[in-house]
Amino acid sequence: MDLALSSTAGDVLTVVRCVVRIEPVDYRALRTMLIQGDFNGAALVYTAEEQPHRSSEIPSYPLARIDELAASLLARSAK
Repeated sequence: MDLALSSTAGDVLTVVRCVVRIEPVDYRALRTMLIQGDFNGAALVYTAEEQPHRSSEIPSYPLARIDELAASLLARSAK
């Protein structure tokens, strides 16, 4: 599931993809959305307990750390 989020000012458009297990296709899809200019930020949230973190320009968060994603989004929208 992809969630599109916008700041109240409308200048921060972020897409958050929620998955059970991150697959390479998830990174490719989000990267494509960023390249096409649909969004200026992206992140992945996953529920699998033992998911390796993949190094990427797109941050990933386990569901247990969703508070860190929320804080990051809040910081971006405050700029």
